[in-house]
Amino acid sequence: MLNLLKWNFMDFFHRNLWMFIVAAASLMLMAIVPNTDGFTNGLLVFSSLVLGGIFFPACIVLAMYQCFSWLRHDSALLELSLPVPAWKQMLSRVTIAVLVNLLACLGMLLLMIFFYKNTSGKWDTLTVEHWQSLGSFVLFLLLGDMTVLISYMISRSMGLTRLWSALITTLLTTFLMIGIFLFTVQVMVWANVLSLPTFSGEHILTMNGNLNITSFLPAIITALWIVVLEYLGSSLLLKYAIHVD
Repeated sequence: MLNLLKWNFMDFFHRNLWMFIVAAASLMLMAIVPNTDGFTNGLLVFSSLVLGGIFFPACIVLAMYQCFSWLRHDSALLELSLPVPAWKQMLSRVTIAVLVNLLACLGMLLLMIFFYKNTSGKWDTLTVEHWQSLGSFVLFLLLGDMTVLISYMISRSMGLTRLWSALITTLLTTFLMIGIFLFTVQVMVWANVLSLPTFSGEHILTMNGNLNITSFLPAIITALWIVVLEYLGSSLLLKYAIHVD
């Protein structure tokens, strides 16, 4: 398992090395620019923000794409023939997605901290709230990755062409994400941690009450369960229903 994870991570890193270099360079540039006025410093800060704002999210997209894109490579048949269970092959890809998402989110957070230092001259250290928000965002990204993954696996199991597979994956992902959102809201209402405003429209549409959230714990637990179920479903489809071109 560790050898498979190491091989997949090195392959992913090698394929996208230039993007990681640019993202890291934008972070380093923001960190070393002195806190002084001037056109040059302003241009450097702006360039760092633009590069980081493009390439850190791009790394997140790549992390999602690598979860299933390996099935489209010429080496897919060779990888599937390895004496490795389907759940381990899938787990290695998901682990890479989590690691890349975590690093990309941490990079964007540090970029904002360095930008705040350049504009105000004060350091904003990482707090517990920052790490909690970071963990929640990584979980949200993982939920999106797993939803796209199982949607792709379902479409590929139908034996569709790549074009139709991409279309079905997009549509299925959209419907699943809407359903997951509505289900999570219902769970939070059932757990009595979410109160929604009510609407009345006898004469004029009016809204009564406010949106109030007292805890995100039920939403986090729900997301974790959905991620596990989507991972198991994707592993089963990889083992029994996927046919590589």
